[in-house]
Amino acid sequence: EGEVRNVQNSARRGREEAATAGSGRNGGIRTMAEVQRLLQSHLDRMRQEHQAANERLKTSEARLITARSSVLGQEAAMSDSQARYTFFQETRSYLQDLLECLDVKAPVLEDIEEDMSQARRRRSEALRKRRTNDLTDGVQAALETIGKGSKKSTELDEFGRDPSMQRDRRMKARAERRQSTGERRRRMKGGAQEAPIGGREAIVEEMWTSDESDSEVAEWRKVRSELVHQADDLFSDVRREFRDLKAIQSRMMQWRARFPKSYREAWVAMSLPRLLAPHVRKETIGWEPLDGGQTLESLQWISDLFAADDGAEDDDIIPSLVKEVICPKISQAIRNDWDPSSAGATARAVALLNDVLVFILDAAPDSARALCEEVPMALGVELDRCTAAMQLFLREKESDGDLPARPVFNVARASFVRCCKLVKNAAAWRDVVSPASLQEFVFDNVCRRHLTPFLRALKAKHPSDALDLARLLRESIPGEWQERPGMRAIDDLCS
Repeated sequence: EGEVRNVQNSARRGREEAATAGSGRNGGIRTMAEVQRLLQSHLDRMRQEHQAANERLKTSEARLITARSSVLGQEAAMSDSQARYTFFQETRSYLQDLLECLDVKAPVLEDIEEDMSQARRRRSEALRKRRTNDLTDGVQAALETIGKGSKKSTELDEFGRDPSMQRDRRMKARAERRQSTGERRRRMKGGAQEAPIGGREAIVEEMWTSDESDSEVAEWRKVRSELVHQADDLFSDVRREFRDLKAIQSRMMQWRARFPKSYREAWVAMSLPRLLAPHVRKETIGWEPLDGGQTLESLQWISDLFAADDGAEDDDIIPSLVKEVICPKISQAIRNDWDPSSAGATARAVALLNDVLVFILDAAPDSARALCEEVPMALGVELDRCTAAMQLFLREKESDGDLPARPVFNVARASFVRCCKLVKNAAAWRDVVSPASLQEFVFDNVCRRHLTPFLRALKAKHPSDALDLARLLRESIPGEWQERPGMRAIDDLCS
């Protein structure tokens, strides 16, 4: 309407000027030149107004295009907002259902874990008790040989039984078990015998029987299988998207791929390990880290998380799970299941701890330090068990003023060999545990306090035996430790 009014006004002014053009100032008629100039002026003004009208038209068309684009953008944004709203509502419902599921299942899973932990603890305590009984039997047999053993009791218990006869029967049963264990070991090794030390007779270690009987192994496997089956059945009534770790991880990765900003703002990467921890615990209930089975990296849950983890913000998920779930299991295994005097068990323990440290050394240095500190403590406990017979040897020497009889010496020598194995296995940890703490254990605790006093006492009357054992001790110490000040006493005994 404005444009129409402008054109009408312009036309009216043109008619007025044209009417005026035909008359002079005093009512006279103008010249042709003046009429032409007036018409030209009017034409120029009409062109300018036409150009301005065209520019306004273009501006209006541009605004119309912008408005249409804005409408389309708002429609697309509304569609995206709807999709975003739908996704987050579904994710919220999914997480609520998952948390409700875990609230119900987690306490039951903890009970199953506790049952498995107690079963492992009973098994390890039985093995430690067996080793202690074997040591006691060896010492008792040696003392009885020289007439210093415990005398037969003439008193009967409340049921009329002779306690000494019961003790003798238990010792006989343990001796038979040790014999069957030795035969089974020889069959497994193809009949190979242990090589003599220093050209002398082989040291018999019948007093140490860490192997379990076939019935004990079968009972342990039965208990373990039942608990693993209970853990698997615990989630059998749950849909796959809630019971499968890979499905949960995939759901969170969809969130990260579609809405990375909100994923970071919700701190999902920090919360996800605790969300996945119950499923990792379920999968590792039956895991035996020191029994030569699956390594840490071969576990299925680690493979699944490795396959799904392609973002820098999720780099801490696996280390966090290793810290929260795996480290307590490794700590318990080193404390209760690891035999520090066994080369095979030590090699598996070293490899296992190396695998764990790859994940937690940078992410959780305190947990890594606590794990490494378990090793010297376990070595110290084993040292006290190994040196009991040598302490008996030294006490007998002090009481009689002379070296004990040969049976006592044989028991002490078997303990000495066990300590040498302990030294060698302690050195196997030098690339994992602090070498300073290992050297302190070897030279201060083992050699200075136990082995060198035994060797000095033995050298006085049996220099050949002392030399053989001193050389065995030196061979057990790694070459890079040979320059330690504590080696001087051992080298003197070897000369």
